[in-house]
Amino acid sequence: IHTYMDQPEGKPSAFLRLLLERVGDELTTSELDVLFGLDDLESPETRRSRRSRSIHVANLESNALFGRPIIERTKSAADKRMVVYLIQDVTDDNGS
Repeated sequence: IHTYMDQPEGKPSAFLRLLLERVGDELTTSELDVLFGLDDLESPETRRSRRSRSIHVANLESNALFGRPIIERTKSAADKRMVVYLIQDVTDDNGS
């Protein structure tokens, strides 16, 4: 799991900077797993747990630095049973 606790105050971690490069992207669960380096884990339960923890940590850091979460879970427009992850522009002052 990535952490931002050792970062200088006000500076995004390498993990958060990686997400900031993907602003506006709508990622599937598989794509997010690749981005987080979880795609090589065999157990779906372990992948799900680590994905959730990584999202939580990223959103904690983003909230601390920018006042809002960077990753938003939403239902896919194409298939409401599927979840997609929207990487939001937290650096935008409008809050959108």
